[in-house]
Amino acid sequence: METKAAELNHNAIKGQIAKVVDLDDDMVTVKVQRHAMCEKCGVCNLGIVSSNEKTVKVENTLNASEGDYVSLGIKSGAILSASFILYVVPLLTFFLGLVLGNIYGDEVGMAPDLFSGLLGITFLVITFVIIFLYDKRVRGTNKFKPYIIRIVDENEAKEMLGQEEDGSDEQCH
Repeated sequence: METKAAELNHNAIKGQIAKVVDLDDDMVTVKVQRHAMCEKCGVCNLGIVSSNEKTVKVENTLNASEGDYVSLGIKSGAILSASFILYVVPLLTFFLGLVLGNIYGDEVGMAPDLFSGLLGITFLVITFVIIFLYDKRVRGTNKFKPYIIRIVDENEAKEMLGQEEDGSDEQCH
């Protein structure tokens, strides 16, 4: 019987399974495998995510071979940091713009509600431009790069991905 900690660990690595598709010196190209729960999100149906498979180059620290399944990880604070940057910072700057616009709307000769909305949207756009520039700067660093945690047995990979044993799967792409 699986313990609660093992269940949490099992669920934490769902969606992070990848198949090695190419070897290049000390790097490998992996095709990220989406788990069966992917179909429930519906993002693919909206056209937000392309149906093309996502490939990523990672350092081959465990000497994986072409065709191997690997479990990918990312540095512990990176996901939390990225989420904060992408969601919390824009929200805070938007609200700051709303508050400042409401306070100083009369002083600039505009209706406070109108100035508040314009300033909030302006702050939001400026924040996303700064995030875009920050993303370009950190893209080459290892801060948000995935790495190979371990090589996974093919049957275990299929189980983790929710794929049927006959080769069919329920992936969203």
